[in-house]
Amino acid sequence: MPFVIADGTIDEFLAENPENQPGQELAMYCPYIGANPDGVDQIRLLADNTFGFEDMPGGGVILTITMSFCRWGWGRQDSQNPRHSFS
Repeated sequence: MPFVIADGTIDEFLAENPENQPGQELAMYCPYIGANPDGVDQIRLLADNTFGFEDMPGGGVILTITMSFCRWGWGRQDSQNPRHSFS
């Protein structure tokens, strides 16, 4: 699940606002509106593998980010390069 933490790192968020309460300096936003502390759609699927992210409380301008994902460390190992794996 994609998510964004506004104004901090994962460790800072977990230390300062692990319940993701509204009105706090650090907040985590995800695609599920009900889980966002402000109840706003902060992450939108805009197209295949293209998400829009907003990190301001209450919404604002959606930034477009295209993502590609690669799996590492699962499946059989490549004998030439043990860091590469295939499924």
